[in-house]
Amino acid sequence: MTDTNVLLSVTGLTKHFNINNSWFSKPLLLHAVDDMHFQLHRGETLGVVGESGSGKSTLARLLLKLIPATAGEVNYQGRNILPLKESQSGYLRKDMQMIFQDPYASLDPRVKIGNSIAEPLREHKLYHRKEEVLERVGSMLERVGLQREMVNRFPRGYPTLGLSRYVCICRRTPPSRKYNKSLERRKSE
Repeated sequence: MTDTNVLLSVTGLTKHFNINNSWFSKPLLLHAVDDMHFQLHRGETLGVVGESGSGKSTLARLLLKLIPATAGEVNYQGRNILPLKESQSGYLRKDMQMIFQDPYASLDPRVKIGNSIAEPLREHKLYHRKEEVLERVGSMLERVGLQREMVNRFPRGYPTLGLSRYVCICRRTPPSRKYNKSLERRKSE
């Protein structure tokens, strides 16, 4: 693959936390992520696997600029995003999103599934009419194998953890129209 296909490139990404147990103890340095390197090309999927406490969530938070890096570079679409200010990196929230392991912790039990999935669509102002939002939410549910009628259910109504995870995947599916068009092209190939 050529470099133009590189969507995300991580070089030397490092995150250390200073841990102080008390005023009198020597500070400890926790190496949460140490010198991480990888590339993700367009159309590829990357899975990060490791034991509890191995730095998976810290890595995700670094990639999304939710916490500052100690060192390294994160190039998204050819641009190093780490030095960007918050006002310059808002576009990342549309393209890069996190899916947490525990869907019950990330879904509000008082909010219906349809409203939960529609929230990022409204937040990023991608759809202006209510009918467009409802159609998009329904198609997202169907894409992950769920029925459109589930929009009116609450998350606690799901009998299994797996179904709630699918709802979280719908919430985090990149909401841009550009992404959806490229996905449809890939499906037809």
